[in-house]
Amino acid sequence: FPDLPEIELVLYKAHGWQKEKECFKASFHALWPLLIVDRARAHAVRLATVQRFDDESARGGEIADIQKKLREADDRNAWNNVFDEASVKGGSFRMPFCDKVYKGGWEGRPILPDAVWQFWLDHGKVRFCNQYGAHDLKAEQWAERGRVRLLAEGSGFPPLTSWE
Repeated sequence: FPDLPEIELVLYKAHGWQKEKECFKASFHALWPLLIVDRARAHAVRLATVQRFDDESARGGEIADIQKKLREADDRNAWNNVFDEASVKGGSFRMPFCDKVYKGGWEGRPILPDAVWQFWLDHGKVRFCNQYGAHDLKAEQWAERGRVRLLAEGSGFPPLTSWE
């Protein structure tokens, strides 16, 4: 997304016991509010992300170490599963502070605020900083940052963010 001088990441977490798979799940929900993509681009970005993490893991180093720890915890933790495909299928979307329903009950893993990060390029190198922590914004502000914005009737869709 070369036309954006910086990109904001709004990060939520929904950790806890996943009843369906009967295991502890560490779950992060990442929102990039400045990026407007369609279904095809969302899939392309996810696939490129998985490929990049696979490539970095093959090189060794910090990403490979993280992958090793994830796979030691549960062999299903391949990058393809870590970056869940459900995020781009569009089948469901949980709002901040809402729990997941499982078989008519609550799972006990509501989506909670974690952080807001800023990313930018500096002479070809990605830089980032933490802008807000979980307790730096009011609940209303976290809810606003995490909501799906519906367009006014007849207003059409905003243009997709340009990308390479």
